[in-house]
Amino acid sequence: LAPYNRGQAELGRGRFDAAIAAYKTARPLTNRPTVIQQLGMAYFKKEDWQTAAATFREYLEAGGRKEPGLYQHLGVSFYNCQDLGSALEWVQKGLAEFPDDKTLQQLEAKYRREDKTEGKMQQSAGMYFDVKFESVPDQADRRAKIEKALDEAYNQVTRDFSFYPDKTVPVVIYSSGADFSEGSGSPGWAAAIYDGKIRIPVEAANAGEASLKRVCTHEFTHYVVDKLTRSNCPAWIQEGLAQHEEKTDKDWTAATMRRFMGNKNLRGRILSLEQLSAPFARIPDRELVNLAYAESYLVMKHLIDKYGMYKVTQLLGDLAGGSQWGDALAGRVGLDVAEFQKQWLAAQAEEFHLNW
Repeated sequence: LAPYNRGQAELGRGRFDAAIAAYKTARPLTNRPTVIQQLGMAYFKKEDWQTAAATFREYLEAGGRKEPGLYQHLGVSFYNCQDLGSALEWVQKGLAEFPDDKTLQQLEAKYRREDKTEGKMQQSAGMYFDVKFESVPDQADRRAKIEKALDEAYNQVTRDFSFYPDKTVPVVIYSSGADFSEGSGSPGWAAAIYDGKIRIPVEAANAGEASLKRVCTHEFTHYVVDKLTRSNCPAWIQEGLAQHEEKTDKDWTAATMRRFMGNKNLRGRILSLEQLSAPFARIPDRELVNLAYAESYLVMKHLIDKYGMYKVTQLLGDLAGGSQWGDALAGRVGLDVAEFQKQWLAAQAEEFHLNW
């Protein structure tokens, strides 16, 4: 069918509204459930979670084929509707059909973990953020400080990236560090995380206003970059931009990099951009975690200083369009990944007055 094929083409180009229109045109022309499934995918990729969930359910009711990905998408759709109970229900239905599916297993573990800590929480919807929290009276002042810091981060980061979310941003404030670790599954060194939601322990407010502002700005930048790239972003770009947006002293990054570059016994531990593309939470060595953050900041600083923030913005747009990050980088700076890595390391060596 021509409208269906047009929908497939538009979906592949990332033009979700056009894909939705084409699939809707195709629906009366065929009784194939696949059209409904692809319509659901278009809503899913557009992040219209409620309509995506309803459409995927309609696909099942129309006799659509049961497969792991369908249950994954239903779980994620309901999860992003802030309906954790339905998300868990659909993932468990999927596991009943496909008990060995690793993604469904991971989603169930995540949703169970969150339900344990978030099930007892209250919810407060503000202008920019949808905040879940446990009502502990003596923590009200600290929660208010976190919400104020988030509002300030919102104003700064949206202005700097010229991006204004059309939905409220989900935030979870945990009443203890233990609940934060359990609910988020984060490593012990994390002060806060972003994994689709901004997750932060109330204790973050104890460190002072400047530290809290830095943490909230960092995590909200992750949210913005995630949306700007449609979740297609390597960790080094995410972490580099989040640190750059903090607008705080980063002398420690240069000191860390100088130590590794200046010591022949440590040079072999310097991480490549490929190694820096995966989430840093997977790095088991805390010293290498620090190095990963330092490298990411310095690579991003080099990219901005040499090529301009405009090129970085274009790079984010390329990622949103589905480009692999290596191809997107090469297209914007004219160097492949290995050449770019060599360039920025040479620039660092020159700055540090090192023979490299």
